[in-house]
Amino acid sequence: METEIVRSLYYNPDTDTLDIWLGDPSSETDAEPITENLVSKRNRRGEIIGFEIITLGKLNSEDMRKMPEEARVLLKESANRLSIVSRTHK
Repeated sequence: METEIVRSLYYNPDTDTLDIWLGDPSSETDAEPITENLVSKRNRRGEIIGFEIITLGKLNSEDMRKMPEEARVLLKESANRLSIVSRTHK
């Protein structure tokens, strides 16, 4: 996967689900479980265009370990950005 910026994040507090999109969500054609809590989303060419964390509060080291390195970096960068944004909006 080419290093990309996170295109969009969708968090559903009712289900504690986080979708991280690196590409156009409408181009998703396949979803593949990586762990019980982590799913990769792919386009028709088989490229990873996003991830779903099924229960963000249960994200664990296994999920992080099995996530591709580029996605792990993007997730950490996104989390840092989100924490900065949430601190500035309090």
